[in-house]
Amino acid sequence: MSGGAFTRVQHAAPADVAVWLVDLDRYRTCTPLTALTADEHARAARMRAKRDAVRYLAARHALRRLVADALGACETDIAIAADERGKPKLDGEARVRFNASRSGPIAMIGIARAREIGVDVERVRPIQDPAGLAAAYFTPQERAAWEAAGRPDALFLVCWTRKEACLKALGVGLSADAARFPAGCTLDARRTTVAVPDSPRPLDLYGLELPCAAVGALALA
Repeated sequence: MSGGAFTRVQHAAPADVAVWLVDLDRYRTCTPLTALTADEHARAARMRAKRDAVRYLAARHALRRLVADALGACETDIAIAADERGKPKLDGEARVRFNASRSGPIAMIGIARAREIGVDVERVRPIQDPAGLAAAYFTPQERAAWEAAGRPDALFLVCWTRKEACLKALGVGLSADAARFPAGCTLDARRTTVAVPDSPRPLDLYGLELPCAAVGALALA
């Protein structure tokens, strides 16, 4: 598929959930980036770096392609809208839920059938002020585990992506206090509960082992 730009990610979630990694630089060299909206092109045009703009467009095109494949539809028929909280969804189509994340030259795209899904991916890299971020967004137990391990950037990102996947599955962003729900600093599968403004929401959370210098997570609500 597209010159080897897609890699299927193994996970412990139900079989009707698919997670893909996309090599955006490879994808854009072998796929015409058609069927994108004027809004998507406008957003790309506002990006300072051309490389980031092209990667953004490649990620959006890859998302449409995977969602179209899941529905047995054509890419040009895929209309992506947003719900009342701003989470992307299919306009007028409830059979498939999806979520996407991008970090540099890679994207992660998750597709589920019956549940809301959140995914997050981050390239392993030096983190600016990780102690301050951990104090703001990690539970005391998560901070203690990270500090006991010597504060490695990769372990920080494991916890960070797990938090982000949960918040993205619910479509709540930082309106939920990330420091108040446990996600953990390991790649285990667990159930957690996020306190959102209307009511507590349980989620199933999965760590992902990726075949590249990146970490990622998957959450299902």
